[in-house]
Amino acid sequence: MKLQLVFILGLAFFAELVFAVSSEVKDEKLEGVIDDIVNQTINDILAKIVEPVEIIELPLNFNSSLLSGYANITNFKLEGLKTIVASYINVQVLNMALDAIINVPSFKIVTDYDMNVTIGKLIPFYGEGSISVAIHNINISLGGQANLTDGISLNNVTVSFTLGDATFDLHGILNNEELSLLISDVLNDVVVNFINGHTQLISNLISSIAEELINSILNGGGNSTEVVQLKQTIEEIQLNS
Repeated sequence: MKLQLVFILGLAFFAELVFAVSSEVKDEKLEGVIDDIVNQTINDILAKIVEPVEIIELPLNFNSSLLSGYANITNFKLEGLKTIVASYINVQVLNMALDAIINVPSFKIVTDYDMNVTIGKLIPFYGEGSISVAIHNINISLGGQANLTDGISLNNVTVSFTLGDATFDLHGILNNEELSLLISDVLNDVVVNFINGHTQLISNLISSIAEELINSILNGGGNSTEVVQLKQTIEEIQLNS
């Protein structure tokens, strides 16, 4: 009887150890070993960002059957990256499956532009003016397979997102201010509903791109001491399972 009790308590302790690294984030505090490392990685990245992110000039040239011509982006400013919060993280130790929810309360882009392009070799699109885009309450759902072989990376990434609201303010489209205001109004009316209504379609289009982007960011962390210790802990759990 005592042996059975010890065995049951041992199983309970092992189950607690496995599920301890799967936790929900509250008040921006991540619980669990893996959560701490992911949170630290995010915080390290955000700490290095100086807002607003600015690009003085970005010349672009297009030469394909889909798009040809040029666009010059100037006085580009991006704000809101420092507001990013990982509000939920769940990692299953035995198979390293990961689910996360990232919240971006506010995100704003302003830029000037000068462009003259042809779409599909048929439709001219040109103008000179400014663009302002403000997006609020972005909720990003992230899934994937965590890999600790060389630092931290994610495989089989799926990304989907929804928007709370978005405001577009465009000027200079086709050098026509009335048309620019009309396009701004149309975007304000349809973009959020379209994105929120086609999350799976958009996810299929952006997930592979997101995987490359995420891994290029995460690889900056390399094999830190925390990652090495985490790998050893997980390997021990998997070996004894």
